[in-house]
Amino acid sequence: MTMRTRECGIIKTNYFRWLCDCVFDKNNSPNHRELLKMLHRSSFYCRQPNDDNRVEDGKKLREDYAETIRMDMDDILDCLVGPCTMLEMMIAVSQHMDFQLFDSNKGERVWKWFWKLIENLDLLAYTDDVLSFEDNKCHVDDVLRVLLERTYGKNGYGGLFPLRNTYGKDQRNVEIWYQMMAYIDENFVG
Repeated sequence: MTMRTRECGIIKTNYFRWLCDCVFDKNNSPNHRELLKMLHRSSFYCRQPNDDNRVEDGKKLREDYAETIRMDMDDILDCLVGPCTMLEMMIAVSQHMDFQLFDSNKGERVWKWFWKLIENLDLLAYTDDVLSFEDNKCHVDDVLRVLLERTYGKNGYGGLFPLRNTYGKDQRNVEIWYQMMAYIDENFVG
């Protein structure tokens, strides 16, 4: 193993830990590291026009990480090549939700919105203990496939942003940004 390979392995491991830190509530870290690993091993790809913006948002986390640890951006990005992961995309979407719903009295709550997305996917119960069984890992893979292939319900159930009222719009044909905004409007505004 070359020095660069070993160095990249360390960078990848530390980056994953940093992503976990983005979503673990400092007071109550859930036991979901295996679920986060599965999300990080799964590539996010877009089927809807403009969802490529979610890809770029997810990949931007790599730059944010490099800035946070004050390492050379090129060194970090050389090690963190590859497609946007589901974990990166979901954290980036959670950051957008936090920006839209920011409350100065409560501070940053990216973690809260991330776990809401996990709950919406009905994956909250998939703790490390539960994921020690292969059948449960297969179920998580199936949920992610439904999300990626957009085979969830017209109302968004089975996806990131289920809605009670879609105003006649099939959520499978709506880009993630507008699904998020409709979800915020329905659940948190007014």
